[in-house]
Amino acid sequence: MFNLFSTIEHSFQKIIDKLRGKPDIPALSEYISTLAGLVKRPKDLNTVIFGSSHFKFGYLPQEHQYNIAMASQDLYYSYQFYKKYANGVKNVVLGYSYFSPYHVLVKCKFADLAMVVKIIEGIDYQYPESAQKKELDKLEKRCKNYILKSFKRKVKSFPENNIGFLTSYKGYYEPPSQEFINTARKTFKREHVQICYLKKIIEETCNNNQNLLIVCPPMSDDFIHNFKEETDKNISEMYDIVKDYPKVRVANYFCDKDFSNADFEDMEHLSYNGAEKLTQKIQEELKKFN
Repeated sequence: MFNLFSTIEHSFQKIIDKLRGKPDIPALSEYISTLAGLVKRPKDLNTVIFGSSHFKFGYLPQEHQYNIAMASQDLYYSYQFYKKYANGVKNVVLGYSYFSPYHVLVKCKFADLAMVVKIIEGIDYQYPESAQKKELDKLEKRCKNYILKSFKRKVKSFPENNIGFLTSYKGYYEPPSQEFINTARKTFKREHVQICYLKKIIEETCNNNQNLLIVCPPMSDDFIHNFKEETDKNISEMYDIVKDYPKVRVANYFCDKDFSNADFEDMEHLSYNGAEKLTQKIQEELKKFN
């Protein structure tokens, strides 16, 4: 059954790649799976988790929870998913990564994933002009039917009360190359255009009497060695906003000594053991709301 499932997935991927005219969309299957799982999410949902791959890999959802975190999810999409799926939910966990103030999905190299969200969820692009420049409208027309078929097939295959844990792990730590570090360093210079969506989520959770826990994920020793000053500055900006909302809690694990390189698979993504640690810490923080 698993081999058949993998074969079908591969076939869909090959068709979409051919239509796109370039190799696979990173995290295409992950996006479709997470969105399909939302259809089968627990009816008595009490906690939702939003964020990037740091939380897709880093948080193991529990009973009555759903992990909507996905690779390169920016604050714009976290906010859009919040509006669609957090109605009546007691606890909201918002992942706030080092790139959250400035990362824009539709402007980055993974912009095709924004197209997948638009096709399945009907959420429009944050910057339509960027989508047009990347010709996502043309790609959307070519891929739409195949993406929807894949989505519908996954909805049928998922059990009821799906909690959104569909992640696989490599099982070993891969140190960063100097080239990767140099590329990452350039990203810190981008404009902090996404802060407005942090404010929207804070304000709306407060207005809706929901518990909001903002979580800064742990990073590897290699990451901290190279980017501590820049990340501390971005996190400080978030704290300046949150201080005006006393009911909002922040859990900052960026330099948490409980995590080491052994808890990661690469410079910034947790291993399964690391995810177990982070999940336990977040669970304890959620208990403090009661």
